Amino acid sequence: MFKIFITNIAVYKFMKTVYFFHQFFMLNPRQLETLLDQNLHSIGCQDIVTNDSPTKMTRAGRFEDVDKMLIKYLDQTTEYSIHDVAVSNGVTSLELRKLLCEKKIKFNLHISDKFSAISIFRVNRSCEIYVDSQRDFAGGRTFFGIYGNPDLPNKFFLSRLIGKLFLKLWRERGNAIKENCAVQQINLLHQSVINSMKDNNIEFLQYDVFETSIYQRFDIVRCMNLLNLVYFPDEMLTKGLRLLKDSIKQNGLFIVGKTNLDGVNNAAIYRKIDGKLELVQNIGDGSEISHFISVPTLSD
Repeated sequence: MFKIFITNIAVYKFMKTVYFFHQFFMLNPRQLETLLDQNLHSIGCQDIVTNDSPTKMTRAGRFEDVDKMLIKYLDQTTEYSIHDVAVSNGVTSLELRKLLCEKKIKFNLHISDKFSAISIFRVNRSCEIYVDSQRDFAGGRTFFGIYGNPDLPNKFFLSRLIGKLFLKLWRERGNAIKENCAVQQINLLHQSVINSMKDNNIEFLQYDVFETSIYQRFDIVRCMNLLNLVYFPDEMLTKGLRLLKDSIKQNGLFIVGKTNLDGVNNAAIYRKIDGKLELVQNIGDGSEISHFISVPTLSD
């Protein structure tokens, strides 16, 4: 089995409603920049597999309960510096911004996503290679529109096989491809988010949760659906949590959690007190990585 690209948005929208067969189709990344439908854009981003375990999965309304719980701990007399981490296409960040404005909360909103763009290198008429914003291999497309990526599930065995060939090509000729092939960069943020950035309502940060060190800059940090047990080993989770904690001001808030397949959020809100993250509120069953947050090595 394999995945195949669809360029026509109407056809893609229809195929995504067809039981069983929807999983075999993905939107040509070039169409994402002009796709205004937020949910359809989210689905299109979700199909893009990165070299890390997380995908670009998101949807409008995903963190509504988390946002409403956060608002309870904010007041209208304070101006908050907020960092929303791993935002995918950013639609949930816009929803948070809208709620803050409705509640007349003063804030500065910063967003980040390590994989916020994809570069398409046209090798020749028969194939293209996709590279994420970290310059890592992210798949390829054949002349017949078949998508290849070795990180796809085993059921897409043909796409996995083609992906291995693309990966070998990239490893052997990557530098030459970068220098000689036409390239097009596709921004994976939704157009409404890009517009908000242009209006200076949102600032985009170049940020890697495992590498970037920022000291006590933010009053609120939200990190949903990234630091999950299924994605990273324990030592990476601990490193990411420590860097995020260090970026939070004293008495600042940290929101971390995971959305289950049924759409239910299990998250937690912590407050940074004397260099430690103290639990304030569980949402659902709380964060699945709470035991990492309570360990002494995470404290200053």
